Amino acid sequence: MNSNLKKVIVIGLGQFGRTVAETLTQHNIEVLAVDKDEKIVEDFKDKVASVVQLDVTNEEALKTQGLDDFDLAIVAIGERYFLASVLGVALLKKLGVPKVIARGIRTDSRIEEKILELVGADRVVLPSVETAKRLALDVLSTNILSYIPVSSGYSVVKVVAPKKFIDKSISELSLRDKYKINLIGIQRDDKSTNYLPRSSDIIRQGDTLFIIGKEEDVEKISKLKEE
Repeated sequence: MNSNLKKVIVIGLGQFGRTVAETLTQHNIEVLAVDKDEKIVEDFKDKVASVVQLDVTNEEALKTQGLDDFDLAIVAIGERYFLASVLGVALLKKLGVPKVIARGIRTDSRIEEKILELVGADRVVLPSVETAKRLALDVLSTNILSYIPVSSGYSVVKVVAPKKFIDKSISELSLRDKYKINLIGIQRDDKSTNYLPRSSDIIRQGDTLFIIGKEEDVEKISKLKEE
């Protein structure tokens, strides 16, 4: 887990925003969830650490939330309110949030993406439930390089080889028995990739691993980085 990530504000509690907020909360991140709809806020009040009703385009209202304490803001406002997303991103950066990620609008146009980047978004992601969960896992871990859901409950991840794997063979690591994952590829520093490696193959410093398994099992691998 990214040890520097402690507090996140999630703005917009549609399906995308709720998924991000709940996934981060499940990983012990303090989440402040924000929406301007009173009913949505009321329904979500027991899901995360704090929920508030406010309009993200209201600078004075945002100032009351102590934004300088947050490590990250995720603007997950729906596509009908693109102007609110733009103004929200700009205000969050103005008020000192160090990193802002914004939910994009459409997959067939980069115009909105460019506008969000222009006003300060550090990253723009396209909307879907799968992307929401992937985003939450990405910001949680400095070790996972990419995360791809492949079927219900299963994922493929590209991950930096943990220190405890270095200079050990695949058979020594017993990945399937100990971690319930399968190693399907090893990428070396020179970008060459060994697909379906043999049990005798050695994992080296700087290797990137491609693993597949249940979501809860592949997530555990990211936590091995500092061990």
